[in-house]
Amino acid sequence: MRQIILDTETTGLNAETGDRIVEIGCVELLHRKLTGRNLHFYVNPERDSDEGALRVHGLTTEFLREKPKFAAIAQELRDYLQGTDELIIHNAPFDIGFLNKEFELQQLGPITQLVGKVVDSLAMAKELYPGKRNGLDALCDRLGVDNSGRTLHGALLDAQLLAEVYIGMTRGQDALLIDLGAGEGAQGGTTQKVDLSQFKLPVIAPSASELEQHEGVLTQMDKASGIWWIACAGGLVGMSIALSLAWVSEMSWPINVGGLPTWAWWPNLIITFELTMLGAIIATVITLVVTAGLGRGGKLYDPEVSNGFILVGVENPPDGRVADLQRELEAPSGAQLRTV
Repeated sequence: MRQIILDTETTGLNAETGDRIVEIGCVELLHRKLTGRNLHFYVNPERDSDEGALRVHGLTTEFLREKPKFAAIAQELRDYLQGTDELIIHNAPFDIGFLNKEFELQQLGPITQLVGKVVDSLAMAKELYPGKRNGLDALCDRLGVDNSGRTLHGALLDAQLLAEVYIGMTRGQDALLIDLGAGEGAQGGTTQKVDLSQFKLPVIAPSASELEQHEGVLTQMDKASGIWWIACAGGLVGMSIALSLAWVSEMSWPINVGGLPTWAWWPNLIITFELTMLGAIIATVITLVVTAGLGRGGKLYDPEVSNGFILVGVENPPDGRVADLQRELEAPSGAQLRTV
């Protein structure tokens, strides 16, 4: 599969109002591997860049004045993109809108005629990381891609970074595929599915002390099941407080309404229900906090967990047990382990 990662820089934000492309960068992936066959143009837009756009890419009118106009590079760009299976762009509607407008000015067809499909990596990132920042810099930080050289936006540099980001975001797609290496696999991209049943995964048996600790945890859970009674007790306390308040207030300031009793339970039903529930909730929360031991001890955390790694916590391990676990986990899988 041939994939092209594309990025553009422009004079502004709206191609329909006369903004033009000033830079185009393309990076080629063949079977998810960088080929080095990239394409890069600076383009004379025949107009000045908006102040905001200039702050982004730093390409001045003086620098671009001697560069080729889009008409001079249009056919080379189309030849490069022709037959591409996937065109990958971050915030694709923006770049596609500008490219189609430039081709339209040259009386050429839209870019979608040249490629199999357009993939919007920004839309992919929003699905993978909902509610998070999904700009290129944020994705580089999240996926461990080095973007230290990115002080200004540049189409080719951004396309190269996006290629690494895209590979990182789609890493799981080929996790169960093995490249056949030289021959047909290397040239035609043929892959072979792996039957996971052939792998013998190690069964790590717990030690006697670990079993004893596990039984202790189960015992604690059994004890914690008494929380139901504590919740009931808290509810009874809340109900008693509600009825007492109602009784005291109505007896202290009696109001005779049409000969009805000074105190009756049904007008106080709502406040009784509310304080009963409040008492049960407060008792439950306090019991859970105490039982779980929240607030005691330090946190076991490592930033790599946020990047897809797994953190295994071993509490009070016997001497040498951590080293044994590392050897048992590394031996079958070749996983890289380190202690925190």
